[in-house]
Amino acid sequence: MILLLREEGISMLDKNKNYVIENYHLKSAFSSFLPGISGEHGIPLWCYYVNRGQCVSCFGIQDKDHPIMEFYPAHQAYERTPLLGYRTFLRVNGTYEEPFSGRDRARRMVISMNSLTIEEETRHYRISAEYETLPQEPMAALMREVKITNVTGEDLAVEAADGLAEVIPCGVSSTTMKDMGQTAKAWMEVRDVRNGVPKFRVRASMEDSAEVTEVKGMNFAFARAAKGRFCLSSWTGSFCLRRTRRFCGPGDLSGKASDCPIVRNRLHATIPRAASFSLPAS
Repeated sequence: MILLLREEGISMLDKNKNYVIENYHLKSAFSSFLPGISGEHGIPLWCYYVNRGQCVSCFGIQDKDHPIMEFYPAHQAYERTPLLGYRTFLRVNGTYEEPFSGRDRARRMVISMNSLTIEEETRHYRISAEYETLPQEPMAALMREVKITNVTGEDLAVEAADGLAEVIPCGVSSTTMKDMGQTAKAWMEVRDVRNGVPKFRVRASMEDSAEVTEVKGMNFAFARAAKGRFCLSSWTGSFCLRRTRRFCGPGDLSGKASDCPIVRNRLHATIPRAASFSLPAS
C-alpha cells in the first residue's frame, strides 16, 4: 500500500497527519466522501468528491434522493464537476481567469480527518478552498471557505464571483431531477429572498399519489466576504421545520446554534455575488 501511494504521487503524512496529493488533477480519476459524522445532536450530510475541478461533485442528507447538489455517479461526476460544481471567477488587475481549471498549474489536495482542502498558486496569488461539514447543530450544512493571498510583493486589484451553479430545493429527489426536471420547476419556490436569506423547497409533495402532503424542510445557501482580507465563506445545507422552528438569519437560529462561533464567523445573510478587493502586498 505504501509503494502504491508513492507511485500515485501521494506524499507521506504531513506534520498534522493529513494526506497531501500533489497535482491531484493530473492523477487517474478517483473519488471519496467526506466523513458523514455530525455528533450526537447534529444532522449527517453526505458529500461526494472527485479529483476534478474544485472536487465537490454532490452532497445532501439521508440518501441520494434528498440532494442539495444533484447526485451523479462517478463516471458522470468526473466529467460534470468542473462545469457544474463549485467555480471561482476572478479579474486580477483587469485580466479574467478561473482558478482550478485547465491542467497547466500546480495544485495540491490536503485530506484531513474531517475536511478537504485544495490549493493552487500562480505568479500573482495563492488560492485555497476548504470544505467541512457542520457538526452538532440542528441542521446539515457543507461549509466552504475560499482564501486568496497576494504573493507578488505589489498591490493587486481583484474581483471575484464564487459559488454553485444551482441548489436543489428540498422535496425534489434525484429521480425527479433526471426524469422530469423541467416539470419539477412548477413546484419549486424560493422564500425570504428580500431578507437576504433564501430558502428553497417545493410547495407540496411530488409523489404520484392521491394524497398531497406538506414538505417539512428547506434547503438554503448563504455567503459572505471577510472585511480587510480576501476570504469568501459559504454555507449550503438543509434543515427541517420540525426540528428548527425558526431560521431567519444569523443570530436568529433556534437553540444553541446562534451561540456557535462557527455560525457567528461564517454565516452572514447575503447571497453569493461578485466581490471587489484590493490585496496589499504581503
